[in-house]
Amino acid sequence: MRRLLGFALALACAHVAPPPGKPELEGPRLRFLYPQKGDTVSGLVQVAVAAWDTSGVAVVKLFADGEELGADSAEPYTFWWRTDTLYDEPHTLRAEALDRWDNKSSASIKVFTLNGNEPPEGKSKR
Repeated sequence: MRRLLGFALALACAHVAPPPGKPELEGPRLRFLYPQKGDTVSGLVQVAVAAWDTSGVAVVKLFADGEELGADSAEPYTFWWRTDTLYDEPHTLRAEALDRWDNKSSASIKVFTLNGNEPPEGKSKR
């Protein structure tokens, strides 16, 4: 009886490997802290993004109108965006985050620049 009890206890305590695949399948959550949707900015702008994930955030990248501005792997996720040469029109900021399991997510906002740079004649605003 003692031997049977010991065997049952050993089975109960045995480590079972997790099933194959990723233990977490959702990408990080993102939120723009500054600027926010619809804000008007000018000059040199510090963009701040909040990102969180249960497995941890590996990196956050920032894009302005599709062009990568930089990557940050430590909180707070901040980036510098030079707007003084841009036309006064709407621009899209997109943040992309990757978690420790390579799950990716993104968030976008539209903001406006006001630096006194009107688009040339014939160029339509976005």
